[in-house]
Amino acid sequence: MALTRHRQQAGDGEYPSEWDCGSGRQVSGVSAVRSEPADVWLNDGRPARFVWRGRLYTVLSVIERPPEPASPGQPAAERCWRVTASPGKSVPADAYQLCQDPGSGRWLLSRDSR
Repeated sequence: MALTRHRQQAGDGEYPSEWDCGSGRQVSGVSAVRSEPADVWLNDGRPARFVWRGRLYTVLSVIERPPEPASPGQPAAERCWRVTASPGKSVPADAYQLCQDPGSGRWLLSRDSR
């Protein structure tokens, strides 16, 4: 099992304070109130682990995955995943939304409000 890590660039100061995987719209009924940068590891193209606020979380399940592009020539859009994750075996899992900006490759995380 090979994990691919997508690391944020520290100190670039370009992270928006709010992001809902689009320009002010809701994604699948999830409204991101405030998003924060996260380092994400992928396994088979989907999030497997992420570091948020200095803590490592393991993705336990994928609730919703982003749709595939309608055609190969279609411009890339933000890819948002809804997942459940936990920082440890004794800590209950919670739902999160992980969104990746295709231009920069940055990942932003917000708690899933559903």
